[in-house]
Formats: sequence, structure tokens, C-alpha cells
Amino acid sequence: MYLESAERTTDRRLELNKSNASLSLLIMAGIGAIVSWSFGKEEIMPYAVTIIAAIALLAAIFCRWWLQQIVSYKDLNAAKFEVLSEMAPRILFSEVGSKSCLSHQPFSREWEILKRKQSLVPFKSGLALGASLSELTVPKTFIVSFSIIFLVSVMIAILGRYDLLIIQAVSGQ
Repeated sequence: MYLESAERTTDRRLELNKSNASLSLLIMAGIGAIVSWSFGKEEIMPYAVTIIAAIALLAAIFCRWWLQQIVSYKDLNAAKFEVLSEMAPRILFSEVGSKSCLSHQPFSREWEILKRKQSLVPFKSGLALGASLSELTVPKTFIVSFSIIFLVSVMIAILGRYDLLIIQAVSGQ
């Protein structure tokens, strides 16, 4: 039952990643729609820039929260598997007639093999699989993207020269 609990934690983390990535892409599309809608309309451009900046800032904060959730789920799972590793040597199998058999300690053995193959990299609460760290790249990429959008929007708002910036952006100058 405890192993199933750890597996459910992983499933929840993966589902969280899918939904948050979808939401982040939807936010990006919304920002694109606002830019497209306001393009060339000088009277609404200041409002559009303000709205885009606000959305980008909130989206970056959301992605930071998402990143922390991933780390929390990974830490929870690491703790669950540590408990399972501690339990494994104490498990006795009595179904083998009158003899008791000890556990093979699969979790400890698995970590030994991964360490030997150098598949583990440092992580917040210890070691983790290198591939699992790539999971953290997605929210970090969105954080950077939304931060850039926010900073560009703030710069445009400060300069107040919406028409000149649009013309330069379109002409590539």
C-alpha cells in the first residue's frame, strides 16, 4: 500500500505538470492574441501593454509556484522511497514453508546501480535521476519567457513611444 502511495504521488506530479504546461501555453497564446488585437491601435496600446505586463508577471509567479510544487512532490517521493528502503530489510516472507526469507532490498540495490552508472545528479534533497531534473526545465523556461515579456512591456510603457517601437519591430530596425 505504501508503494502505491508513492506511485500515486508521482502520478499527481505528472498530471500537475501536464495541466500547468497547458495553462502556461494558453497564457502565451492569450498574450499573443492581445498583441495581435492591439497592433496598430495607438489609442488602446497603453492599456494592452499594461495588461500584457500584468499577465506576464502573474504567469511568472504562477510558474515559480509550479516549480516549487515539483520540488515538493519530488521531496515527498524521495522520503516515501527512503521509508520503503528502510522497511525492505525487515520484511519476512513466510510463504516458503517453514523457512523465512529476507527481502532482497530492491530499492537500495537500485540506488547502488544508478550511482555506479553515474545516472544520479545532485538535487535539493539529495540525489535524483538526471532525466527527472529535465522536468524542472519546463517551468524555468516559462518563468524566463514571462519575465522577458514583462520586462519588455515595462520598457515599452516607460518609453511611451508605442508607434515608434511597433514600426521598428515590424521593419526589423
